[in-house]
Amino acid sequence: MSPWRPVLGVPACLVAVAAHAGAPADAPTDPHPDDAALAIEVTALMDEVAALRGLAFHAPVPVLLADPDAAAAALLAEDLDTDAQRELAILGRTLKVMRAAPDGFDARAGIEAVLRESLGGYYDLERRELVLVRRPGAFAGPRLDPDSDDRPVATHELTHALQDQALGLWALSQRDYDAGDAQFAVQALIEGDATHLMLRASMGEDAPKLDRLNTEALAAATMATQDSWTPALRALPRLLGDTLVLPYTAGTLFVHEVRRSGGSAAVDALYTHPPLSSEQVLHPARWLAGNAVPRLVTPDGLDRALGKGWTEVDRDTLGEVGVRAWLATLGVDDVTAGLVADGWGGDTLVLLEHPDAPDVGGWVSTWDTVDDAIQLIQALDGVAAVVAGDWTVVRKGPTVAVTFDLRGPARQHVLRALLRSDLTSLTSLDQVSRPLPDPRPPWPDAP
Repeated sequence: MSPWRPVLGVPACLVAVAAHAGAPADAPTDPHPDDAALAIEVTALMDEVAALRGLAFHAPVPVLLADPDAAAAALLAEDLDTDAQRELAILGRTLKVMRAAPDGFDARAGIEAVLRESLGGYYDLERRELVLVRRPGAFAGPRLDPDSDDRPVATHELTHALQDQALGLWALSQRDYDAGDAQFAVQALIEGDATHLMLRASMGEDAPKLDRLNTEALAAATMATQDSWTPALRALPRLLGDTLVLPYTAGTLFVHEVRRSGGSAAVDALYTHPPLSSEQVLHPARWLAGNAVPRLVTPDGLDRALGKGWTEVDRDTLGEVGVRAWLATLGVDDVTAGLVADGWGGDTLVLLEHPDAPDVGGWVSTWDTVDDAIQLIQALDGVAAVVAGDWTVVRKGPTVAVTFDLRGPARQHVLRALLRSDLTSLTSLDQVSRPLPDPRPPWPDAP
């Protein structure tokens, strides 16, 4: 599964909003008297955004205003296509098997609550237009309020438009992903780039000081804990919440470190050779040194191992970010969860179904060292599902296999299949995704 990653509303810590990659329904409601004047003010920011990023726009960016309910409804329309509905349903089932969400968790409702509560705006890739959300205290008048988040949000969204026009955003973001962790890494690049520029713009003449700030100092100044999340975001399962927020926070630090090492040109080059795992995003020094090549873990035959009637529903990659959040959800303290996940080398999670039985699953992971694999097993030893015998955990060298809700001979068959997984180095986005055609007309020549 390539987890369905919707447009994220504004995290309280960074006022960041995402580039939307689909074709939402019409968001703007009845025109407000101030819309035209406000759109002109936002458009006037284009020159500043282009100058700060060192790139040029090819064409104007239409600016539209919408109220929160209309924007959320447009992004999460009732008539979501069949694939999106299926992915949302699979997400809920997968989280349940992993004990990462309560019974009855509704992924769609949870995400919609985040959008309605926090969405500040989005860039619509298909329509090439910027939609800003008018709410009390945000885009509420004919001018950008200097005491509000109007300017940062507009700057962030215009950066997405610039990425689209100058860096080929469609080709990078619009892909059919097999590995959610690789999709997370790409999203972290896109959102980290936009958030970093937003921070530089907010500093005005002091923007060069940001480039001289080391990454640890920037992290201390900008990173936020779950305590700063909005109520709807805190209500999401940790695994989902982290994968929504961290592209902005960790992505900003990743882009900052790359920019410090090679300037804007090094960041531009990421759009051709992007990070491929959350580990690379979380540890940019490893990425820059070439020391964080993930392994592509490919199990085969789990459905056959279970017997007649079983089929594979989906498979995905948790990555370092996912493993850390999952362990924390299971009751492992955050420090230990982070230390364990730091040894991640690659993984695959498989969900299986039968018409007459509850869902089951298997997870196989490879670790940097045998000691790292042992740390994972020790962390899982106290988990209730392991203690109760619902999950089984085994290790072979640096590889760890886990079965979810399997007992009897079938459990052993699946464990053997997991431990026989093929391991290859992941060095290209094409190994875990396929590009989707861009139906839009080409951009005009840059002015």
